[in-house]
Amino acid sequence: KVDNSLLTEGCEVYGEVKNSVLGSGVKIAKGAIVTDSVIMSDVEIGAGAIVNYCVIDSNTKIGAGAQIGKSKETASGITVIGEKCSIPEGMIIGDNEMITEM
Repeated sequence: KVDNSLLTEGCEVYGEVKNSVLGSGVKIAKGAIVTDSVIMSDVEIGAGAIVNYCVIDSNTKIGAGAQIGKSKETASGITVIGEKCSIPEGMIIGDNEMITEM
């Protein structure tokens, strides 16, 4: 399901995307939810992961069941995940955080 979002070619969405921009080659697995975010190219978001109010740089992997950021309405700031990071399955990263190496 995609709502009010911009996707470039090569994206594969099996979950939900709302109010977001996805770069080329982004893969959103089944059950994953991306809201109010900018996802750069070649990012993989695992099954059941939740991404809220984030910028995720290129070549990054978000593990299944991970929770990144908080809703735009309750967050104190945007969460940024740097290039080539790999967020482990089930990891929780709060709002207003910047992750540059993982």
